Amino acid sequence: MTRFVSRMSYPHGFWLLFWGTWISATGGSMVWPFLTLYLRQRLAAPLTWITMLLTLNAVTGLVTTAIAGLVVDRFGRKGAMVVGLVGSGLAMLGMIPAASLLAWAALMAFMGGFGPIYRVGGDAMVADLIEPSRRASAYALLECGA
Repeated sequence: MTRFVSRMSYPHGFWLLFWGTWISATGGSMVWPFLTLYLRQRLAAPLTWITMLLTLNAVTGLVTTAIAGLVVDRFGRKGAMVVGLVGSGLAMLGMIPAASLLAWAALMAFMGGFGPIYRVGGDAMVADLIEPSRRASAYALLECGA
């Protein structure tokens, strides 16, 4: 039991990141399926096009992940995380009035571009907060929350 407790005694900043990631992942897992239905009704587009919007978001995220490390190094961990959150929030605000497939494509790409910046910043923050011997378990715990 002592070993379990010692593994769970991470710094406060880690737990803040963990619970924030958990809440975000929980909300996202509820939103994405309903977003598909919403877009189908709002845009009256075939599901193939809606799926392409979601794929565009994922592909943009994949490309951004490759360069997000540079952003994190330039702005710092917290700065990059703030940029990622603000960018994603602006994309979501833009989704409110969006009524065309082209507008949604731009917004999904925009959102896909900013999400990984937050994630890479959070991963770098874990590396800063947790000593090397405990990082594997901290990353595993963080992935369980996501």
